[in-house]
Amino acid sequence: QKVSIRPLNQVLGNGFSWSADSRSLWYAARLAQEGNPPQASRVPAGPVVEENLGKKAPSRTYQDLLKNPSDEALFDYYATSEILRVHVGGSTEIVSGKGVWSSFDASPNNDYLLTEEMVRPYSYLVPYSRFTRVVRIFDQQGALVRELAHKELGEYIPSTFNAVEKGPRNHAWRPDAPATVYWVEALDGGDPKNEVKHRDRLVQLPAPFEGDGQELLRTELRYGGAMWGNDLLWVRTSWTRTRKEQWYEMKPSATGSARKIKERSYEDRYGDPGRPLMQPNAYGRMVLWEHKGQLFFVGNGASPEGDRPFLDRYDLKTGKSTRLWRSEAPYYESVVALLDPDKVSFITL
Repeated sequence: QKVSIRPLNQVLGNGFSWSADSRSLWYAARLAQEGNPPQASRVPAGPVVEENLGKKAPSRTYQDLLKNPSDEALFDYYATSEILRVHVGGSTEIVSGKGVWSSFDASPNNDYLLTEEMVRPYSYLVPYSRFTRVVRIFDQQGALVRELAHKELGEYIPSTFNAVEKGPRNHAWRPDAPATVYWVEALDGGDPKNEVKHRDRLVQLPAPFEGDGQELLRTELRYGGAMWGNDLLWVRTSWTRTRKEQWYEMKPSATGSARKIKERSYEDRYGDPGRPLMQPNAYGRMVLWEHKGQLFFVGNGASPEGDRPFLDRYDLKTGKSTRLWRSEAPYYESVVALLDPDKVSFITL
C-alpha cells in the first residue's frame, strides 16, 4: 500500500524510520513546488574566497567536493527535505520545517525524534559528513525539546588515524530504554597526538533531557561502538598505531560498574572471539541476546586448517567462554540462527 503522499528524499541516507509499534513512520520528503534545479551562471558573481583564519588545517585529498556557490545551491536543492509522519490510517503530518536533515530516528517509545541537520557554512575542503551540524530532539508534534549539540565545521580535524571531532558525537537512542539518548565525547580534543589517560567518555541523558547527562565510562582507547542489552552495556575501543582493541562491560544502572574485560590485537584472527548474537526487544531494537547470565558468540574461527566457524557460550559472571560447536571438514558450516538457548539447538548453512 502506498503511504507517502510526497516522494522520498534519500540523497543523504535511508530516508525513513519506522515507529516501534509499526503504526506509523517518519520519512524525509522532497520539497513541494521546488521547481527546476538551479543553473550555474556562466559569469561568476565574484571570486571564490577561502580563509584558514590563522589556523593549521591539515587535510586529506578528497574527490567530488563542493567548489563554488553554484555547487552549494545544487547541494541544497537535492538534499533539502521536510520530515513527515504518516500513520497506518493514512493521515500525514509535517514534523519539521525544511532543512538538510542528514539523519533522524524515533525514540523506542515513539515520543521523540532525534535529528541531525547540516547548516551553513559549507566547505570546499572536506566532504559533507564534516559540515556544520546541529543535533536536536523534537516531540511528536514537532516542537523543539532540546538542542543537544552544535558541531563545528570539521576542517580542523587532524588527518591522522583515530582523529575525531571535538565535542559530542555519535548521538543515538539507547535501544533498551524508552527515551534515553547517549553520545561520545573526546577527552583529548580529538587529536591522537595529545597524551591523556582517557581518550573518550560515554554519556547518557534520559527524558525530559535536562542537565548535562550522566557519564557512564571513560575509555583508554578510541570509542568504536556500543552494544546494549537488558541493563547491560558492551563497548569496543581500539587504537590504530598499536593495533590494540579493548572491551568494556558494565551495568548502566550501577554507577562505577564499568570494567575492562578483554584486550587483544585486532589483527590476531586466530584469537578473534567473534560477535555476540543479537535479538529484537519489546521496542523492536536489536540488543544483546542474554539468557540466564550468558551470551552467545559466533565467528569465522580462523585457524591453521582454515576457517572453522563456531558457536560459543560466554558466562557474564566468570568471563569464561565454552565452545558449543565447531564446523569440521569436509563441510564448511556457519551458524544462521539460534533456536533454543536451553537446548542449544541452532540452524547452520
